[in-house]
Amino acid sequence: MQTAPAYRREAGLTLVEVLMVVFIIGLVTGVAVMTLPERQDPYKKALADVQDTIDAIRDRSIMTGEVLGLSIDDNRIAVVSWTGTEWQPTGRAAFNLPAHAELEIVRERADTGGADVPSVIIFNPLGVTEPVRLDLHAGPMTFALRLNENGELVDAHEG
Repeated sequence: MQTAPAYRREAGLTLVEVLMVVFIIGLVTGVAVMTLPERQDPYKKALADVQDTIDAIRDRSIMTGEVLGLSIDDNRIAVVSWTGTEWQPTGRAAFNLPAHAELEIVRERADTGGADVPSVIIFNPLGVTEPVRLDLHAGPMTFALRLNENGELVDAHEG
């Protein structure tokens, strides 16, 4: 008498098991992507860096009694200190603007008498500075920063 052969299950995964694994991998990937920080526009980061630097210079000038300046040369922004005869770099590192970005100082008063206006914004320890507008030309956009006579940024808007 012959017995029927025992039913053998083939080795491998069923379609349902494969679909569950793909679903779990997709779910984990989706959660990981959603937790990544948003990619910041380099021009908006440059704008934020300029704003932070201006606030830091103003505060440092008032707290330490130093005459400080924001120097802009060839898209390089540096913090400088007045020694009584010349501007010297401070310990704060300068930073460069991203490619295709340019920072322009627009003086509020045009009474320079034809003299060459320095590219330094001066911050007095009394909290007084010359009102200026800084235009950050960044690619197709222009951001305008207005600095009032107290050295405070009163508005920043995209133009």
